[in-house]
Amino acid sequence: MTTPTIKRCSIVVAYESGSGYMANETFAGDGHDQMLAAFRELGRILCIAGKGVEVIETAAEVKSAVQRDVGRND
Repeated sequence: MTTPTIKRCSIVVAYESGSGYMANETFAGDGHDQMLAAFRELGRILCIAGKGVEVIETAAEVKSAVQRDVGRND
């Protein structure tokens, strides 16, 4: 099974906290590093919002899906 190549990806992460802190960041590029950076930023935001357990569970689900999709079992 071959792994599909993502030619281009753009992910926008924007949020505002109850204290008024805001951020709006775009992760764009043709490499996987920007997609991973966006995933990390979303995880960071969710942890700050008190959803750390859900972040860990979701990361495990993503890892499992990727292993299944590429036919690996690391």
